[in-house]
Amino acid sequence: MASHALWRRRWAIGFGLALALGIVFRLVWLSDMEWKGDEAWTFAQLRDFWQSRDLPLLGMGSSAGLPNAGLSLWAFIGLSAVLPALDPIALARAVALSNGAAILLLSLFARFGVQRAEREPWLWAAALVAVNPLAVLFSRKIWPPDILPLFTVALLWVWWKRERWWGAFAWGVIGALLGQVQLCGFFFAAAFVAATALFDRKSVRWRLWLIGSLLGALPLIPWLIAIVKLPGGVEGANLASLLHADFYQHWLALALGLDLHYALGNDFRRFLAYPAVLGWPTYLSGAFLGLVVACFATILLRFTRQLRRNAAGVAEHIFASGSSTALAVNAAFWGYGLLLTATARPVYLHYLVVAFALPALWLVWIERAAAGDDAEARALSRRLLASLVLAEACLTLLFLLFIHDTQSIAGDYGTAYGAQAEQHEAP
Repeated sequence: MASHALWRRRWAIGFGLALALGIVFRLVWLSDMEWKGDEAWTFAQLRDFWQSRDLPLLGMGSSAGLPNAGLSLWAFIGLSAVLPALDPIALARAVALSNGAAILLLSLFARFGVQRAEREPWLWAAALVAVNPLAVLFSRKIWPPDILPLFTVALLWVWWKRERWWGAFAWGVIGALLGQVQLCGFFFAAAFVAATALFDRKSVRWRLWLIGSLLGALPLIPWLIAIVKLPGGVEGANLASLLHADFYQHWLALALGLDLHYALGNDFRRFLAYPAVLGWPTYLSGAFLGLVVACFATILLRFTRQLRRNAAGVAEHIFASGSSTALAVNAAFWGYGLLLTATARPVYLHYLVVAFALPALWLVWIERAAAGDDAEARALSRRLLASLVLAEACLTLLFLLFIHDTQSIAGDYGTAYGAQAEQHEAP
């Protein structure tokens, strides 16, 4: 009887294990975190604030040639007020905990905020983002983009309640704050505004949204004043960027956690052969990476077949009128993607951290379209997504082990903080 009860609860148990693993992945071996100029600058600014209590008006410089708004630093100050950050590892732990809180809040949103008919895709998205290796990578850094997930989940929750006065008002406030953590947040928030105005404008109390937006923009005033006084300007557009699909390549990479070459650089091949047993490479990492690719290829094949059989039904699911899930997916995928591409500037992987679980939700949403209403196809879909969660969890574990064993990476990751600290302490 006990085994039968466990079997009936297997999906709930598996979901809980995925979330637990995701939190463990974010908190384990934090001395292995990245430690480069950006991280050191942020921690130095935080330390200076607690010593002087002088609040900085500007944040870190951006690739556009402009500094981020002050909130990009104030958010870290707020984190360190709740979770004292006396050293870089403690600050990285605070960032990781904020990311873990975002995963838990997303799960609560899926369970209590989303209607039953659309709840399962959100739960799968939460499980996938919990164990996704790139999501874990971006949750263990002292970097403004890495504290965005908590803001993103809050935005999703209040946007979902946009027909209520408090939902519309809070959506305006949080949307205005999002870009003050990282400039790309303005484009992300604008995508949701544009998509909602175009396809579901009657659901919003726009006057309250506007009041909330103006209130949320107030912290921008000192930033705008400082920007006017700054020499130089914004980096010019690069029309060649319009011809590249950088955003959608990064979207797919984040949905699947594939682009570990981004962090590992020349050590990526070594990682594929990892771990070694008795001096012999096992290629276990490469095998799990291959399994992730195989799962996606299967999803794509199933989607293509269903599109041929019932194109109208697939389109109706993907762009479902009246579905907030479909609107959120398309606002992020099409709206945010096209807005960033229209800037005619390079789109970097970390610009998509603000999307958080939405790339994973997009992946689940197209798989759901592939399964249709057939019960057997839905069952196969669950097994396929469970395989993807397991493969990504194993890949993340091996990635963290590789960093822990290697310490100095010949790529963007660089030398881990702990190894640098040991070098400075050595006589």
